[in-house]
This record gives sequence, C-alpha cells and structure tokens, in this order.
Amino acid sequence: MFVDARTVPDGSLVEADVCIVGAGAAGITIARELRARSLRMVLLESGWFTPDPATQSLYAGEIDGRRYFPLDSARTRHFGGTTNEWAGECRPLDALDFEQRDWVRDSGWPFGLAHLLPFYEKAQSLCQLGPFAYTAADWHEEGVRPIAVHGERIRSHAFHYSPPTRFGEVYRDDVARATDITAYLGANAVDLETLTPPAQVSGVRVACLSGSGFRVKARVFILAAGGIENARLLLMANSVQPAGLGNSHDQVGRYFMEHLYLDRAATILARDGSISDFYTSGHWSGGRRVRGILGLSPDLQRRERLTNYCAVLDVEPPRWAGRVWRSLLRALRRGPASAGVLAHLRTDLIRTAVAARLNIAGREPSVRRYLVKNVMEQAPNPESRIVLGSDRDQVGCPRVVLRWRLTAIDKRTAHRAHEILEEDLGRAGIGHLRSALGKEGDPWPSTLRGARHHMGTTRMHADPRRGVVDADCRVHGIANLYIAGSSVFPTSGSANPTLTVVALALRLAEYVRHRLD
Repeated sequence: MFVDARTVPDGSLVEADVCIVGAGAAGITIARELRARSLRMVLLESGWFTPDPATQSLYAGEIDGRRYFPLDSARTRHFGGTTNEWAGECRPLDALDFEQRDWVRDSGWPFGLAHLLPFYEKAQSLCQLGPFAYTAADWHEEGVRPIAVHGERIRSHAFHYSPPTRFGEVYRDDVARATDITAYLGANAVDLETLTPPAQVSGVRVACLSGSGFRVKARVFILAAGGIENARLLLMANSVQPAGLGNSHDQVGRYFMEHLYLDRAATILARDGSISDFYTSGHWSGGRRVRGILGLSPDLQRRERLTNYCAVLDVEPPRWAGRVWRSLLRALRRGPASAGVLAHLRTDLIRTAVAARLNIAGREPSVRRYLVKNVMEQAPNPESRIVLGSDRDQVGCPRVVLRWRLTAIDKRTAHRAHEILEEDLGRAGIGHLRSALGKEGDPWPSTLRGARHHMGTTRMHADPRRGVVDADCRVHGIANLYIAGSSVFPTSGSANPTLTVVALALRLAEYVRHRLD
C-alpha cells in the first residue's frame, strides 16, 4: 500500500515492526522478502513515482577536493532509487575482493564469496538476469570465443546486462498489493531518535517538504538510503552522541570509495578477428546480453600487489559517426523527440555500430581500433570521506561534503595494467595497446571520473574501531539498527555494485526474519 506522507496528520505516531528508510534496490528487496511474515512494515521514500526537482535538490552538497559530479546529479531520489537510471551492468565481486590483502590497507570482508553465493544466485533473478555464469569459458558451448592470450596474467570474465530492472517499476505492484507494507512517499527521514544511553533506536522523525511531519516507532530499523545518505543519517543523529550515531570511533563517513573510470586513456590496435564480438557488442542468450571484459588474474594481483581492474572494449567508431550524436542532441534540444525521429536516429546508430566494424566498402579492415574503458577498484582510504557541512536543506538537515581522496596504489594499478595488457596482447600476436597515462608520477588524466557508485561509508568490520556495522550489518552498539546497501562494503572490487547490494539485502532480510520470528 502506498500513502502520500503529506496526508499523515502532523505530529502523529506511526507504529510498525520494521521501518525501512529508502526504497531503492536494497529497501524494496528487503520489504518484499519480509512479506507474509505477520510483520507490519513501513517503507519510507523521500521521493515519488517520478522525479521531482524539489525532492531531488535535497541531495545537493559540496565537493571538497578532487573533482566529482554534483551530488544532486550523482544519485536519484524517487521510488526505485538510482535503479531508475542505471545501465544494468551486473557482476559479482571476485573471491579475492573478499580476502584480507596485506598490500591493500583495511581490506577484508567478514565472510568470503562462498558464503554470499546463494544470495547472489537469488539476486540474479531479481535483477532479471540469465544464468549465473560470469567467465568467458561458461559461454563456450554457445560459440563464445575468449581472447587467446598466453599465460595466467590476464583473464576473461563477463558482465551480464539487466534489461535494466527499474525496481520502482518492476516491483511497484508487489508493494501496492502487500497488506503488510505501507510505503510512504514524500517522507524524508531527518533524525534517528535514541534512548539514553543510545543502545537502540526508538524512532525515526519524518519531515515533508510541505512542512508537516510525523514519527515512526518500530522494533527494527533498516537504513537503505544509499552510500552517501546512510552515513549522513547517522552523522545527523547527534542529539545524544555528538559525533553521530554509531560513531564512537570516528568511522562513520570514512572510506568513501568509487569505481575509477578512465575513458580514452588507452587504445588497442588489434589484428582483425583476434578480438571477438563478445568483448564489444556482446553475446545474446535467452534475450539477455552478456559481454566479455579483460581483467587481472588473482595470482597477478597477489604477486604484483595490485588492486582489481578490468578493461571494457568498444570498437572505435568512424569519424563521421559524430554527426549522429550531434543530430540526437539537436533533436533533444528542440523538445521531446517524436517516435519517428527516434526511429531514424536508431537506424543511424545501428549503422554507426556496423560501420565501426566494417569499412564503408563492406570489407573487413585488417586492423581495428578499440577504445579501452578502464574500470578500477579504489583502495580503502580513511581520508576519503563524507562529513556534514554548514549549509542546510529545505527540511533543515545539514548538507553533505564529499572529500574524495585517492592513494598511490590506485594509480600504480592503472599503469601496471596497461603494461601487462600491452605485453600479453603483443606476445599473443593480437595487437598493441597505446596508453595515454604518461608516467606513474604524472597527475591523473583529466578524463578520470567516478562511476556514481558510492561505497564504504558505513563499512563492515567485526571491530567497532575499524568499521560501523558488524557481519550482520547491525550498527555496532545499537541493538535494533541495521544498514543495507553499498555503504557497508569494506572493499569495492571492480564489479558494479547493484548485484552485490541486492545479495546483501537478501541476506539481511533473512537475518531480520529469523530474529523477529
């Protein structure tokens, strides 16, 4: 059931067994998993079913240091969360990502990949993906041909592409029909109320942009508001603990991680036919797309003390393809595009993709150029963090300040990955990689950006001096407060986070269900 939060009488109290703050992939997954358990659930969503500029502006914040996206454009604040805009790329973390690596500071999860696999497999279905098969070898029987490099330094694995699943659309009817879920739209969580001493949360205070507000009382509270907002909510809850809830050891907001994206930092000149379409346009199976990527093997990462990295390849389009994109921009500037305009542009885009693989005369070129998109793990860094600023938003909450900081191992991994790709592709007779990174001591290229993947700000660790939540995603020292989402990641790997977010949400729902049964 959905309720407009503005219709709730000002100052009233809403009671539930479980209160979930945030209706993105994690929050919706948990609510669905706890259905039919005789539990009264409240799902608080700041936004509506469609974007609202006033609500979206609550995400605005300040960037202190390295250039980053405006924070109100780096995430989406309406029902379904940022799955309303994601591209659908999915891959589980690698086994090594979960391990404690002595060359990566503060690495290690409380459990390994094997523990999370059953939840990954279930998450695969929720994200509307095909079979749980993430290596190139898994697709050999369907004719996929991996790049034939020698040795064990480079490995081929795969991304799966979700349709993409818009959780707010695909699972909206489930929430609407559920008699045990009440989802409040336009409901901004502005404070977590605690007892003294703060051993548990007693309520969540909700404010609407209209000026009204109410409180939610529950047995269990789950923050599922995203990699930045989860930390913000804890830091704002400072009426009893001045440093913020769960922040006795100054861990909340620290270890902000992104996936480092470098576009046009490398080009591969490859012999024709040596790199199959699996790595560019991808392979279609059962109506789902799977695409190959190149990564560094776990043994190599251990031996050379590197973080995780993968290379995504795109065929470089012909120079005239730029006019297609200019046509698209002109059409969009004129207003909403008609179906006819979009159909013509789609034809042009298909033509561009084909021409990128074939020359104009229809013959196969002897050499193809591939653009390399570099996707890298950011090593955990306690100085990369979220803090509260002095400015306040429309509901009176302090806006966030992002201090995104990188470390030397991040850059060393990028440089060494290019060297290894150049050496191994050349040795195999496939082609050559031309890197635009310069020397390792040079500044990062201006093309370095994040992926809008916000991770690590309420990280998991058994020791409250080194993390915010324990292995069960419960906030240290708070008996009934849990956190869902990428903010609990101790490390980020090089895989897009959504599949792991959903897997962890399924795991947390199972734990909460057992606790409340």
